[in-house]
Amino acid sequence: VLHHNVFPIYSEMQQPSVRKMSRVAHIANSCAAVVFCTSAVFGYLDFRSTAQSDVFSNYSISYIPMDVVRLGFGVAAGFMFPIVSWECRANIDRVLFPNVGKTEEEGGWSERGAWIKHLVLVFVVTGGALLLGVFVPNLNSVLGLIG
Repeated sequence: VLHHNVFPIYSEMQQPSVRKMSRVAHIANSCAAVVFCTSAVFGYLDFRSTAQSDVFSNYSISYIPMDVVRLGFGVAAGFMFPIVSWECRANIDRVLFPNVGKTEEEGGWSERGAWIKHLVLVFVVTGGALLLGVFVPNLNSVLGLIG
C-alpha cells in the first residue's frame, strides 16, 4: 500500500526527512507482515494439510467467526482504497486541470471549487473501480488489460 504513496506522504510530513520516512515505511510494512503471517499461521493450523490457497474458501459460508473476519476485510478495504487511489486521483487532477496551485486571480480554482472538483474526482475513480469490480468476472481480465 505504501510504495506508490511515498512521495505524497513524504511531502506532507512535518519536517520531512529520510529517517522519518524510513520509519513510516518500516512500521507500515511490519504491520502488514504481522497481519499476513498471522492469517497464514492460523489458517494452516486450523486446516493443516487440507488448507486451500484462499483461507476464506476453507470455511463454510455460515460460519460466524469467519463472517466477522470477512466484515473486517471489507472495512479494511474500504479504508485502504482511498489511500491506494490517492495517486490515481491526483494524477488525473494534474492532467485534466493543470492550473492546480494557482490562485483564482491566476486562473486557478477557488477553495470551494477545488473541494467540489476533488469530490467529483474521488467519486469518479471510486465508482469506476466499483463498476470494474462488479462487471468484470475475472481479475486476470483486468490485469491483462492494464498490464
